Amino acid sequence: MHDLSTRPGDASPLARADAVVLAAGESRRMGRPKMLLPWGDATVLEAVVASLLAAPVDRVAVVLGHGADEHRAALGWLDAEPRVLVAHNPRCREGMLTSVQAGVTALLRGGGPAAGPGPFRPAGVLIALGDQPLITPGTVARVLTGHGGGLTVPTFAGRRGHPICVDRRLLGPLLALAPEAGLRALFLQHPEAVAEVPVPTEEILLDVDTPDAYRRALAVLAQRKRGA
Repeated sequence: MHDLSTRPGDASPLARADAVVLAAGESRRMGRPKMLLPWGDATVLEAVVASLLAAPVDRVAVVLGHGADEHRAALGWLDAEPRVLVAHNPRCREGMLTSVQAGVTALLRGGGPAAGPGPFRPAGVLIALGDQPLITPGTVARVLTGHGGGLTVPTFAGRRGHPICVDRRLLGPLLALAPEAGLRALFLQHPEAVAEVPVPTEEILLDVDTPDAYRRALAVLAQRKRGA
């Protein structure tokens, strides 16, 4: 089994994973499709997917639902990227868990380059939010480096955020959950499997659910560019 205890700077490679990006919501609090909003030279959704692909991630399943055609167009060049799978969730109004399950099912059915049995066999599946464009490849790598199995959750100042990593052995129980139970039910069923990974910045907590949140995120992006 691949050693998951490595840290940045170690000779061993980081653990790898597949990822699910949740992009099926209606953006009610934003008042317009939040993942179609501009983000630098791209869109919010495109920025999230690009960050995951730049991390130790093999495949990304983007789950669409409400406004699927528009959101697929928002992927831009990434729609033709062989590591990106697009999954449609016709049950998206039943809750976020149905989108998680749709993305995991798409990955298990295959498509895109297979992970294979080699040393970079995916350690699990990352669950990422399509409205968190501030997430960096470095943060994703930190979560995967800290993944020793089970349910790995990044934290900042004691608060849990995304993306989380679900170990391969827990994908069956995840798919068996009822929609109304929510992803939280998996944590309640397996409390012994939960591990927290502290991260140095609050990007894991910052989504763009509202116009104010979007403006704050753009300010952080501008600050990053000034510091680059």
